[in-house]
Amino acid sequence: MISERSAMPRHHSAFMLRTHTCPCQADRDKAHTDADVRHREELAKASIERQELAAKQSAQILELLEQNTRAQEPCDLANREKAAKIPGVSFLLPPLG
Repeated sequence: MISERSAMPRHHSAFMLRTHTCPCQADRDKAHTDADVRHREELAKASIERQELAAKQSAQILELLEQNTRAQEPCDLANREKAAKIPGVSFLLPPLG
């Protein structure tokens, strides 16, 4: 009777022998998988941090724009009063509000 192993070509049997005698490959695969999971978690965390920072900066920009608008109101009003004294200019001004 011919054994299954002896019926295989030599290069197949050598490969089978290597895979069966090398448990370190499973350890390497697990290490790579663990490293990949850690890397993906770090990327997700960094993405969340960037989104939070962008939201905070957007809120700050909005607040600065509102402050700027409030600071310009007295100037706009003064300019309107001056322009109202000049004939034919008041119709060029946009409405307040």
